[in-house]
Amino acid sequence: MLSDIKLTSGIGQYHTNEPDKAIRTPYLTIGIDDIRCLVDNPQVVDKTQAQWLIPSTLPSRNFKDQEQNGQYFMLWVDLDKNPPPLTDLAAIMETVLGGADYESYNTSSATAENQKARILIFLDQPLGFAEWNLAQEILNDKLEALNIIPDRANQRSAQLCYLPNKGQLYRSQSKREGVFFNPLLIWAKEIDSKQQMLEVERLALEVQQRITMAKKTALKLSDAPNLIGAFNLAYTVQEWLLSAGYAQRGNSFRHPHSESGSYSATVKDGRVNALSSNDPLYTDGKGAHDAFSVYATLFHRGDIGAALTTAGNDLLTIGAISYNKALQIEWANSKTDTEQNKQHANNEPQPFNLAKFSLNGSSKKMRDQMLEDVFVLPDIALLGQATVIYAAPNTGKTLLTLHLLIDGIKQGCVGGNDIFYINADDTHKGLVEKLELAEQHGFNMLVPRHKGFEADQLSGYLGSMIANNDARGKVLILDTAKKFTDLMDKKVGSKFMESAREFVSKGGTLIMLAHVNKHKDAEGKSVRAGTTDLVDDGDCAYMLDAVSESDDIKSVLFSNFKNRGDVASELGFTYSTAKGQQYVSRLQSVKQLNEQQHAAAKQAKSIADQMDRDSFTINAILEVLNRSDMLKTDLVDAAHKESCISKQKLNKVLFDYCGSDFNRGHRWYIIPGNKNAKVYSKLGHFQNMKKASADDYRRAKGL
Repeated sequence: MLSDIKLTSGIGQYHTNEPDKAIRTPYLTIGIDDIRCLVDNPQVVDKTQAQWLIPSTLPSRNFKDQEQNGQYFMLWVDLDKNPPPLTDLAAIMETVLGGADYESYNTSSATAENQKARILIFLDQPLGFAEWNLAQEILNDKLEALNIIPDRANQRSAQLCYLPNKGQLYRSQSKREGVFFNPLLIWAKEIDSKQQMLEVERLALEVQQRITMAKKTALKLSDAPNLIGAFNLAYTVQEWLLSAGYAQRGNSFRHPHSESGSYSATVKDGRVNALSSNDPLYTDGKGAHDAFSVYATLFHRGDIGAALTTAGNDLLTIGAISYNKALQIEWANSKTDTEQNKQHANNEPQPFNLAKFSLNGSSKKMRDQMLEDVFVLPDIALLGQATVIYAAPNTGKTLLTLHLLIDGIKQGCVGGNDIFYINADDTHKGLVEKLELAEQHGFNMLVPRHKGFEADQLSGYLGSMIANNDARGKVLILDTAKKFTDLMDKKVGSKFMESAREFVSKGGTLIMLAHVNKHKDAEGKSVRAGTTDLVDDGDCAYMLDAVSESDDIKSVLFSNFKNRGDVASELGFTYSTAKGQQYVSRLQSVKQLNEQQHAAAKQAKSIADQMDRDSFTINAILEVLNRSDMLKTDLVDAAHKESCISKQKLNKVLFDYCGSDFNRGHRWYIIPGNKNAKVYSKLGHFQNMKKASADDYRRAKGL
């Protein structure tokens, strides 16, 4: 019976009984009933003393032993990146598992803000490693498709799965109806597809191997500019990996000294990229290895000179002689050229002249390639330009971008088939809502990790569109830009914008949504997050600021700070922020401000910005007025004593925010006293100002 199955277990990460270890302790075992008991009554111990399991009955922590002989009776999931609550996961697992039993629980490091969790799924029959590994991968794929990101370390053959251990937040959710999971039946199509994909990847590398073998046999000195180029024509990356003892799975490889068992090196386009820092080929993101680099690193410990000598003498041949010998013969023959021939006028380099770069005569062709001034986002973003829109979270940048985009489609400015909205920063619910809008209005919705689309490959996709002359008229909207490039890295950001600039130069359109910093500048204005590359290399840039919010209506203002066309300098909108409404209802609530409303919104923003700059001083005065009404001199003295703000600053702020209109920024008013004395009182319906920061304090004191 499955209830009698005992999985390998231990206490703490250093518990081992492997023959090559100095300190050995026999492994424990744990059954399904014991696991369920721990789910209901979790241990409460430090992680160093926490119990774990390996979902195999083989008593070993050696990944090679598990891959060869392990019998697996459980799939599992480790969720560390803000997963949904267990109650929501329950509905998801019901669908993913087709009604099978499972155990789910919060991990010891779970908090209310990040409800980390694990899910255990018992199998109705044992699986060998190959089938189990595919099932684990499919399980992870299914969750990731729902924007639930698992830790894929669970695909390793001997990865430790820690059992329930109560921390700050612990809840559990179980289904125990005696229905154990059969992935070979439920996921038969997915498993077959994975197996076929691995075989296709393997065959692709095999075909590449045959092509290079043919090139190696027919190699000529003229085929490549140097020995390294010739080596890369004659050899593949994978043959040197296999020669060095790497294990292969499709187009992925595992280095022979791996401790985790992960196939962490991937071969693509004739290069290998290693992700494990224990792999000799690991470069820490500084580039992938070609065949020669692999050979030099693995067989000559990175000694390029030694690798060149051996390769030229022993590994490459031109006809019946070695590459180095053929190179020597060619050099000797070239010495027979006379000095007169070398100095022949036809062979002399022409003097440098800037005129060869002149574009004169190309104006008609370039004009034909120009796009008319057509708005993609009415009054905001022009066709054939790179536009960036900055905004703080919850300002409405996605909502307003979609509103403007749909308006542009309705007006016939652009065709939906040429618009690609890339939604890379959303929940699963948000994705579905926006996908329905895309389907309704006929534009394309792309999402990373869905249907093979990858955010980090965007520059490559742009390059393909440019190479295929397919960029003209295409509109890409990136929501948000930080998902496609590292905005904090000047070199990476600049490289990305080089691709973007070339895409736009070929007639493409790029609209990028981006974030601002949490803290504003000394003038109370929003500050763009990251480097300046998006703006420097873009054509148009806007800042979207919230101006006001009352009665569940938010007012926002687009302010342009860079343009290369007839775009609006400012544009205002309102939309509903009422709780509980559907996204489509919120979208329908968007309204553009008329001239009068726009002026009012602009004034409100000016008042809000000024109040933001004066918030520390305003709070200091209100702290005193909260206790009682007070004469001006006494009020200034008390506020100065408590806050150390200068009396000059206090007097100015006292004057600026005195009046009876709360919406115009007034926070206190004057009650006439005896003998024309000015008694200040706090204005009613006051809403607390933002919490003052250190920057506010320095501004108030004039530092």
